[in-house]
This record gives sequence, C-alpha cells and structure tokens, in this order.
Amino acid sequence: MNWPWPGDNATDRARAVANSLLALLPTHERDRAIRTARAVGETWLGSTLLRYDVTDVVTTAEAAELLHVRPSTIRKWHSDGELTNRGTGRYLVSEVLDVAASKRRSART
Repeated sequence: MNWPWPGDNATDRARAVANSLLALLPTHERDRAIRTARAVGETWLGSTLLRYDVTDVVTTAEAAELLHVRPSTIRKWHSDGELTNRGTGRYLVSEVLDVAASKRRSART
C-alpha cells in the first residue's frame, strides 16, 4: 500500500502511525501516553488528526484546527481553487490533507 499523502515526510508518517496506534489503546492508557509525551514537549501525540477519517467533511474551522493553520488559510485555498466546497464552508478531510501535503512539497523546493 502506498502512503496516501505523498508530501508527508518521515516525521509526518511516523506521527500519523503513532496516533493511529494510540487510538487502539484503552482510554486510561491513551491519556497517560499523551500526558507523558506532552511532558517532554511532544505536543502532537493525540492531535486532532485522530478525530477525523479521510472521508469526513469538516468545517473551515475544523480544517484549520486539523492543520494548525488559521481559518483564513483554508478560505484562501478555497478561493484559489485548491479546495472544493462540500457545502458552505465544508471540506473533505482527504482533500484538505492533500492540499497541505502539496504546500509542504512546494515549500521544500
């Protein structure tokens, strides 16, 4: 299977895998793992990525929270034709992640 977001680097992939595995833990163990990681400065563990499936449709604010960007960034991507509205101010998670990956690839070159 190919990684669904080719713009992701090794760190992005490792974090996504770690969050997927975290979701399999019982709640009390998950909370303890998140607290431990955050205590040493790793704030990404248990991030909002766990809240959404790639087929979910999210609001502008949720998309921004998912990517840790401002809602105005999501609106700009939409106005630039990079994101398709799935209802007023709603976007498909996989498309939001794809655009973000594309932006990371562009920034590296």
